[in-house]
Amino acid sequence: MKKFLGLFLLTTILLFGYSQQDYNRLIKEGSCQNCDLSDANLSSLDLSMSELQNSNLARANLYNTNLFEADLSGANLENANLWKANLSFAHLIGVHAKRANFKGVNFQYATLSNSDFRYSVSWKANFSNAKIDKCDFSFSELGGAIFNENYLKNSLLHEAILWKTYFKNVQLTQKQCKDAKEEESIFVNKINCYGE
Repeated sequence: MKKFLGLFLLTTILLFGYSQQDYNRLIKEGSCQNCDLSDANLSSLDLSMSELQNSNLARANLYNTNLFEADLSGANLENANLWKANLSFAHLIGVHAKRANFKGVNFQYATLSNSDFRYSVSWKANFSNAKIDKCDFSFSELGGAIFNENYLKNSLLHEAILWKTYFKNVQLTQKQCKDAKEEESIFVNKINCYGE
């Protein structure tokens, strides 16, 4: 019986990945720093103003989750599903978000700094007025995304898909402008294209 119980607990940990204690703490308190929430189902929860710094949210399901003004600095969001999540005014500083799904995410007025978004999918995401600084969007899918009042000059967009991406009052490098035009991006109002 003890062997069976031990095997059951091990299987449960391997299947779900996250710490049940950390999950319970997040649900009860609304915040959980340095927590293991990998593979957790957090879809459609109200986690506005949550403190999730340095937490492991790899492969977590955050579909339609309200993360308004949440602090995700240092979090691991690799392969996480944030489709239609609200990240407006959120803090994403030093975030690891390779291959994460950000389709339709609201990033308005969020702070994105020194973060890795390589290979992520952000179709139709809204980055209006987001403070974007030294982020890597290489090989990411940004088709139909909205960039309005952003400074992208010191972020990487190498090989990013920019098809029908909307740029308004944005600062880009000359190469970023060239690549965006080749991808049939939409340019509105003043677009500043600077040298490398």
